[in-house]
Amino acid sequence: SGVFSAAVRDVLVPDFDKDHGIKVAIEEGISADAIAKVRTARANPQHTVIGVDDQFISELKAEGLIVQLTPKDVPNLKDLYPEYIIEDGYGLGVAVSWLSLHYNTARIKTPITTWRAMWDPAYKGRVVIQSFKAGTGIMTLAVVAGLATGKPAQQAQYEAEAAFPLLKQLKPSLHSIVDSTIQALPLLAQGEAWMLPTPSRLGAAYTVKGAPIARAEVKEGQPMLLNTVALVKGAPLQDQGKDFINRF
Repeated sequence: SGVFSAAVRDVLVPDFDKDHGIKVAIEEGISADAIAKVRTARANPQHTVIGVDDQFISELKAEGLIVQLTPKDVPNLKDLYPEYIIEDGYGLGVAVSWLSLHYNTARIKTPITTWRAMWDPAYKGRVVIQSFKAGTGIMTLAVVAGLATGKPAQQAQYEAEAAFPLLKQLKPSLHSIVDSTIQALPLLAQGEAWMLPTPSRLGAAYTVKGAPIARAEVKEGQPMLLNTVALVKGAPLQDQGKDFINRF
């Protein structure tokens, strides 16, 4: 959603509509909601292309809800970085960003340099985090597991249980838990919320418009977030779906 959706609507869809003589209907939302729609319509698919965060591709593949894509299906696959081809072609990366801790510079004058700032009593009631319905929430869990274990998030993601005691301690700091950080970014820009883990591409969209939002250079690192697209198995308009993904 957000600026990503606007780019799809304004750049990708008009020429695609004209070339194929069909009208693309885009439904915005987070990964869990998109998966639920495809899962519910398994016997009679209503969607052709699904967009999710990369963590969810293995789930869709395991349930037989998406199909493998090859260079024959998607010629531009040859130009895609290998690490953006997920689960042997079941998911293809279309946008990459950092999962970063963003903060309101009008409210917080000293630059944030650690993820542990979310637990600082000075920011009580001002931190927003995302639920596990989207990739950002799951990646935040991996970051917190890293804080709890002392390991990089890449390793700590396999020890997710270690994160929950530390997350419980975050409760006094919380302003809210949201399903989508799109909902929370206006709160951050207005100063109602002071701190928010969100993809860098979303935070940057506000920063370039002059909002007092900065991306923290945290010493523990910032995991990569990859947005992907996949072709729904048994979906209508398979050939058009492949071309849509190819243009993407």
